[in-house]
Amino acid sequence: MKRVGLLGLPQSGKSTVFEVILQGAGVEATTASGREAVGVVQVPDARVDRLSALYSPKRTVHAQVQFVDTVSTAAQGKPSRGPDLFASVRNCDALAAVVREFDTDESAARRDLRTLEAELILNDLALAETRRERIDKELRVGKKQNEREHALLARLEQALSAERPLRGEALDVQEENLQPG
Repeated sequence: MKRVGLLGLPQSGKSTVFEVILQGAGVEATTASGREAVGVVQVPDARVDRLSALYSPKRTVHAQVQFVDTVSTAAQGKPSRGPDLFASVRNCDALAAVVREFDTDESAARRDLRTLEAELILNDLALAETRRERIDKELRVGKKQNEREHALLARLEQALSAERPLRGEALDVQEENLQPG
């Protein structure tokens, strides 16, 4: 099952979008990173229905997508910037940005999107720096298996420091397959 995280600045309409997608079927849960709402949507597919009619299986299972809505801590009077903003969507397969468009001012929506992207870049930079520092310690004690990951992280940190999102960075097949050690 794919997991999609709804991201947005406080009061952007994430929960409203979540409720519309799930038609009120979401469940709110408390996690270590705070409160989040989680819901599953069935994805209808005529091809699956057609195959099911042809082969008459015991059970027909359609694809499902799980949506995660972070419940903003800003509503509780706390800032929701930094790592806490992304903690509950870190393990998602995809991120969907929700940008407020309550006004007719298109520049406000673009500004919010740029702000959200800057927050993502800062979060990625913090994660990359932390991982690279951990690998630095391993390299000092003689562990050499993470040298390629260290070089990749240094390159990605340069891109992030230049405020370039990682989605624009070209990775070869070996770099894409690197798993944190």
